[in-house]
Amino acid sequence: MTLQGVGEPISRRGWIWAALAGLFGLTASARVEAAPKVLVLGEVDSKVRRAERWLARELRKSLRAELSRLEIPAKSEEPYVLSVSLTQLFTKRVDDKTAEAESTAVISAVLRKQKGGALHAILRGKATAIDAAVPTREVELSALQGAVRSALRRVPEAIR
Repeated sequence: MTLQGVGEPISRRGWIWAALAGLFGLTASARVEAAPKVLVLGEVDSKVRRAERWLARELRKSLRAELSRLEIPAKSEEPYVLSVSLTQLFTKRVDDKTAEAESTAVISAVLRKQKGGALHAILRGKATAIDAAVPTREVELSALQGAVRSALRRVPEAIR
């Protein structure tokens, strides 16, 4: 048996689930085989040691957001793993009168093949943010996000 429009045979279990879904008003979805990912996020580390936990959380959040924006090739000879480390994050007051702060972040990333771990590319990103109207933490976050964007912008080119 085949489902109209799909063209693939459906198992008896599939027909039973479809019938139950129709009977009880549930939604049924066709089983889709997931394509292997070309790039996966590996280790995420920070050489910057602070008591606050927001830094590690924001680093991972920024990495996921930037990876979702990248146009990574759909197919590759072999999947890759991207490991990232925040190597520096320092902040200084530029002007005490205006409370202006300057923050600089440096990211180091390694792109390696998933099988065997052969090194494929080393990427580095650096960004500086300066602002007076926001708390220091926000300035540091802006620098962190800029460094992540700077480091990962060459990932698609490295995979091709």
